[in-house]
Amino acid sequence: MDEAQTTPGNTIDLQAPENQAEHQVTLTLGQIKLIEMLIEANLQPKGYEMIKLVYELFERLQVETTESEEEEDTKEAFD
Repeated sequence: MDEAQTTPGNTIDLQAPENQAEHQVTLTLGQIKLIEMLIEANLQPKGYEMIKLVYELFERLQVETTESEEEEDTKEAFD
């Protein structure tokens, strides 16, 4: 029995072509931090592919948060 049969509606086919395509989204720093908090508190990935997906998502969000905070610091330094 595969995971899709045991938990209907709670799975994502990570190998599906539409789930492999990258999209660009514009978020505020606060929205990024909220998403990070939700992931950290609520996500319990199971299986290698889901763990990999969550890890990569967390990495991308943290990089974006760090870059935004560095830009703010630079702005403040020159103001």
